[in-house]
Amino acid sequence: MQITRLSAAECEDLYRSALPRDFPAAELKPFAEIQRLLESGVYEPLLLTDDAGARLAYAWQVVLPGQRTALLDYFAVRYDLRGSGVGTAALGLVRDYDAMRVHDLVLECEHPVSHS
Repeated sequence: MQITRLSAAECEDLYRSALPRDFPAAELKPFAEIQRLLESGVYEPLLLTDDAGARLAYAWQVVLPGQRTALLDYFAVRYDLRGSGVGTAALGLVRDYDAMRVHDLVLECEHPVSHS
């Protein structure tokens, strides 16, 4: 599994294609707010892929300059891979990605609901 940081355009594409399926509408902040966070340099939209580049999961986080705590704002595993261990591996990769600059990663968890 690999981790890459998305460009603003890639972030918007994923926001429009995947987030509405993965999160209830009430949980989605407007993309204009995400764009503002991206431009301020505190928002990190991360994509986790297999070796061929296929999306497995995504983890979007807020990391404030000079702070040792990050907020995992959105995290989702591709629907057909849920329950397979991909999420555990993805969170481990995010932890490793953040290890040199972040001491704590704050997660907010919701009860899973089908959004099909």
